[in-house]
Amino acid sequence: MLFDPSTASEVRVIIRQVQVAWAIAAGETLLYGAYLVMFGFYIHVLRKRQNRKQRFLTATTISLFLLSTAHCALVLAITVVEGKVPSAETEGANIRNQRVTTSLVSTASAVYVTSNVVADTIFIFRCYAICNRQWKIIIVPTILTLGVASVGYATSVQDVLSLVGLAADSAVPGLSFLSIAVSLVTNFVLMVLTVSRIWGLAREARKSVGRHVADRYYTVCAMIVESGALYLVGGIVFLVLFVEEPLEDLFYNIQTGAILAQLVAIAPTIIAVRVGLGYSVENVDSFIAPRPRTRPLPQFTRAIPKAESMEPVLYIHADNVEPEV
Repeated sequence: MLFDPSTASEVRVIIRQVQVAWAIAAGETLLYGAYLVMFGFYIHVLRKRQNRKQRFLTATTISLFLLSTAHCALVLAITVVEGKVPSAETEGANIRNQRVTTSLVSTASAVYVTSNVVADTIFIFRCYAICNRQWKIIIVPTILTLGVASVGYATSVQDVLSLVGLAADSAVPGLSFLSIAVSLVTNFVLMVLTVSRIWGLAREARKSVGRHVADRYYTVCAMIVESGALYLVGGIVFLVLFVEEPLEDLFYNIQTGAILAQLVAIAPTIIAVRVGLGYSVENVDSFIAPRPRTRPLPQFTRAIPKAESMEPVLYIHADNVEPEV
């Protein structure tokens, strides 16, 4: 029996794809486990503190957890289906597996894009609140978020259309990379805007009430940088590593946003936990007492001498007095 080199090469490619797919699935599951613990602690904080003022943050955080759970399940399902070795004798089964994989990838991609939009909405709302509700500041981040949603959902729709035969081909890997890159830019812009605003408040606090209050602002800045950098650094590493690999081999892992979907949910949840614990600028309305618009007038006290007698005083003018004759 002769050994076919082309067959050996195909086997190596398949083994490589399976190894990478399962490694990514393991990373996704590991991050989801850490996220599950963090979300459980967040629910504990909500029940203990019973803070009803953060309803928007609570609703979006719970939504992110549900989306992350669905995404982790989809990534595992894609890994199992994609890991099946193609067989020449079961061509029909291979086609069905390909259709199932495409459907799962399209769904996972839509879930990842939705998680991204929800997370960016949280950061945009925080930036809007911290910057005294100046809507001009959030114009650029909002446009970038809409761009991420448009490119991401367009990729998923194109996959669905190709699956039902209404499009010539599925989405190209470049669109997925573009969506992830724009998402990272959006995250960076929001982080810079928020931190710069809080840093300015810290300088005012230092001048007004002292360093001990300003340190609390600096702590909040560190929180935002840490949580924002978590997704930012992870996304950069994701792009750098996968640019070096063949796009056609790792396209499913790129398009689904594997691992990144967990990071994009963990970052806002970290902030939500700290808000619940009271370590946030918007949780305490302000560390600085509001300054009056006008300078108050000085208060003077006028001493009133005590009257020696409370009897009425009669004043007699000389013109009214007649001299005696």
